[in-house]
Amino acid sequence: MSRRSKTEFPLAPIERVIKETTNLLVSESAAKELRDVLTDIAEELALDAADLAKFANRKTIKDRDIALAYKNMRKSR
Repeated sequence: MSRRSKTEFPLAPIERVIKETTNLLVSESAAKELRDVLTDIAEELALDAADLAKFANRKTIKDRDIALAYKNMRKSR
């Protein structure tokens, strides 16, 4: 995943999540790869949530839009 987004998540919290979840060390390249994956997922969720808000004739994305978009994403796996 080499596509770069305008927004990047900081590496430290990503490394911390990996370490706390797995109890293993994590390389910087692994943390960067996860950051790229998370960015892709966040962008996809944002677009899906925007579609839900537009369908509801709103200009504001609500937490329920994000939650439903995430639920739909998980279902489609």
